[in-house]
Amino acid sequence: MASYQDLIYSLESYGLTDVLLPFLLIFTIIFGVLEKSEILGKDKRNYSVVVALVIALSVVIPHTTGDYPQGYDAVEIINAVLPSISLLAIAAIAFLIIVGVFGAQTKWIGASLSGWMAILAFISIAVIFGSAAGWTSDFYVSDLIDSDTLTLIVIILVFAILVWYITSDPNKGEKTKILDRMKEVGDFFGGK
Repeated sequence: MASYQDLIYSLESYGLTDVLLPFLLIFTIIFGVLEKSEILGKDKRNYSVVVALVIALSVVIPHTTGDYPQGYDAVEIINAVLPSISLLAIAAIAFLIIVGVFGAQTKWIGASLSGWMAILAFISIAVIFGSAAGWTSDFYVSDLIDSDTLTLIVIILVFAILVWYITSDPNKGEKTKILDRMKEVGDFFGGK
């Protein structure tokens, strides 16, 4: 009985990742750009198909025949980059889900918390994906920051906030308060 792994291996032997997937990706992107931008003219779908087909084949065929110079093979670059792009897209979608679930309509003292939730969601996604990728397995903040350094950082931050607060001009037409900035970030992510 054949397993799914055997099916994937047989598809790979037929050139799934070397020919078919890069061809479909390039063709779809080029065709979509040509149709949306109407570079070849309005309602010229047949021209867009031909141009996208030629561009996709001109990328895939030299890869298959080995005509690309070392390090310039577009298909190898696409195959190396796509997993990272997929991971970034999943992280962005997870970020938007967290902001949508927890921050879009949250109110506290009459103000939206979605700006704070957006920052918290970003930090959460960075920590979750970082720990899943093993970035934090050998890294500890305590290795870099001892108690004296942490005290110095807190003192510098407190003085920086005080200097900023004292030197900011509240009569200027622009908003300079931290809460106003956070409200702007919250409004950007859908808070009202």
